[in-house]
Amino acid sequence: MSSKKVLILYYSGSGNTKKMAKAIAEAMKSSAMSVTVEDVGKFDISLLPNYDSIVLGSPTYFSNVAWQIKKVIDGSIVHYRGGKLKGKVAGIFTSAGTSRDGVGDTEGGPKGNIVGQAGAGIGTDHCLGFPS
Repeated sequence: MSSKKVLILYYSGSGNTKKMAKAIAEAMKSSAMSVTVEDVGKFDISLLPNYDSIVLGSPTYFSNVAWQIKKVIDGSIVHYRGGKLKGKVAGIFTSAGTSRDGVGDTEGGPKGNIVGQAGAGIGTDHCLGFPS
């Protein structure tokens, strides 16, 4: 049986989100998953459907996702419309420089900026807008 392919795609301005991405990858690798960690600036969006799971990481800027991650979310619509993202499992994580800045970014509802832009997070039927 082949292992599940997981993509951890992140943007990191100061290096903190990159550290988080690597820590998440290490935890997943111990579960016998095939994990790829990519800087969003070097990622080819056409490869997105090749993964079973997609995890996006972004610093929080003024209670919003970094534009580099938003660009990937917007660019994924081509794959979404083609049905290539159906059934994918997705997750998100965020880093913040203040105690208030990250509040609400990974929650559902109108205050969940990253989730709201992406569609939803792990544990829902529509992860990143990819209906199961």
